[in-house]
Amino acid sequence: MHSIPLTFFVRQEMLKDVVRTETYQNAFLFKNKVECSQMADMAKEIVRSDVITVLKGKVEEIGFQSHVDVIISEWMDYFLLFENMLNTVLYARNKWLINNGVILPDKALLFLTAIEDVEYKEDKIEFWNNVYGFDMSYIRKQPMAKPLVDTFDQKQIVTSDVLVKTMDISEMASDDVSFQTRTWGEV
Repeated sequence: MHSIPLTFFVRQEMLKDVVRTETYQNAFLFKNKVECSQMADMAKEIVRSDVITVLKGKVEEIGFQSHVDVIISEWMDYFLLFENMLNTVLYARNKWLINNGVILPDKALLFLTAIEDVEYKEDKIEFWNNVYGFDMSYIRKQPMAKPLVDTFDQKQIVTSDVLVKTMDISEMASDDVSFQTRTWGEV
């Protein structure tokens, strides 16, 4: 039996995001697209084209010699910055993008809002308080330590959204990726 790496399930979820995928599909033609993950090996099998060349390697290590007019990157993750891929895009921009070149996407806005999902909390968190008569409440911290990616009903939103960060990918410095912001209660 072969195990399927978690990265494939993440990629599958990203491809199921119709708005995200169709935006890339409809807007761009790809030339010399570079991928580092195991997906590059699969892309070579899928593409089999004289138009697209798939290179496998880290952007910081690939010996790509020419400059480019456009960089298209799919760096966004859960909570926009979870995998911290933006610095790699900024590196590629600084190294290969010509003056007045285009980077897509070029803007990113990070919003925050709160939801309440009583059923989820009861099923996934409170479950650990009594597991077949055993107090396993220590484990209930684990689901709260990792991001949860799921859909929710709009009626579960319990606050207004707040713009936390605006990023101009075409101009920002790599130091701007890390940031702090005040919470609602701070003055």
